This record gives sequence, C-alpha cells and structure tokens, in this order.
Amino acid sequence: MFFFTDEKEEQITVACTTGNVVAFQQLITSSQDANSTVRYYDAEKKQVRNLPLIIVATLHNQLEMVRYLVNTKCANIDLDDGNGNTALIIAEEKKYVEIYFFLNRYRNARIQFAARELLNFLPPKTTQDGLPARRQSQIGPTFS
Repeated sequence: MFFFTDEKEEQITVACTTGNVVAFQQLITSSQDANSTVRYYDAEKKQVRNLPLIIVATLHNQLEMVRYLVNTKCANIDLDDGNGNTALIIAEEKKYVEIYFFLNRYRNARIQFAARELLNFLPPKTTQDGLPARRQSQIGPTFS
C-alpha cells in the first residue's frame, strides 16, 4: 500500500473531500494505489485516523470522487474505516442516497458476475447413461 508524503497527502485529502476530481487525477498517478490510506482528522471523534480514500470521499458525500475511485482507479469498496464500516455502510448511515445506490449497484453487479463465473467452472450434468445433459438454453424451443 502506498503512503503519501505530508504535503502531497494533504493535497490529496483536500481534493478528495472537496470532490475536485481534476486535481485528484493530477495527484494520483497510475502507479499509485487508489486503495491507499491518508491521515484524516475526524472532527466528530477529535482524532487523526488513517482512512482509505473511498471512505474519505464518502464521508464528505462526494459522489463524483467515489465514482472516479471505483470506475477508473478500481478502488476496493470493501475497505473499512478501522471500525468495520465500509463506504456503503457509511453512506447508508449518513443517508447519502446517491452514493449508497451507486455502491450497492456496483456490489450487486460484482456478485452477479462472480456467480456467472462460478457456473462456468461447475462440471456439466450427465444423464443416467453418462452422456452430457443439455441445458434448457441449449435445447431451443419445442413445437407441438
């Protein structure tokens, strides 16, 4: 995981919290990890914490930044804030509806894709005589 220098980290945090995707793109190069953490001052808890960028963007209700991190930089939506709260959970708790629906759709699409991939690895069904059974989708329509 990549850790930023103090000055650059501050610029990245500001870009992430304000939703400045253009500045963020200039600061994060392709070789840097979108799943990196930044030192973030949590005003509610009055403490500095290391948080993933996607959590920081979600805490500030920055939908475009969340989209950029997920769609362009392939950020892991399952990273948590150290207390078990993912960006999806935080969006739900804070009632950030657009971020919640975006992350939930992304998660569901990922689950459906994984399920389809798993089906490709299952052994084919066979009939009693040992011949491969044809799936209903392979049989085609029947006419009476």
